[in-house]
Amino acid sequence: MPRGEFAYDGYINFNYDVTDDTMIEAVAFRSTSGRDEDYTPLPWTIPKQPFSKFIEDFYKDMIYENLYSCSNLPEPDKVLPFQRGNLTLKECVVEGKGMPEMAPQGYYKIILKTTGEVEWGFVSVARLFDKFMP
Repeated sequence: MPRGEFAYDGYINFNYDVTDDTMIEAVAFRSTSGRDEDYTPLPWTIPKQPFSKFIEDFYKDMIYENLYSCSNLPEPDKVLPFQRGNLTLKECVVEGKGMPEMAPQGYYKIILKTTGEVEWGFVSVARLFDKFMP
């Protein structure tokens, strides 16, 4: 990874069956400083919904388009029914596909939560800044 470039690495051991009771939701926040007390909510949310609806509405255009080249995520037409297994992200650079076109510089926090047979989630914090090209 070149100096000044940032990427995500991660590993998920997806070891349960997704059912109609599996729900997923996400909320987004922004801060100019990155301090916890400075984050304010953004309108960019994914309301609590069945996992299958999340896959239909967000997986192909947002998740897969940004992460397919650096992961072993299933192709959009093969994602349901969701299979147990290990998902790996290696040096994933999110290009913003399927995300808002314009966003001010600052720190962005996304909190994703999944409930059902198993409750799990993650918090992702990223800093958005202008990239000056020489």
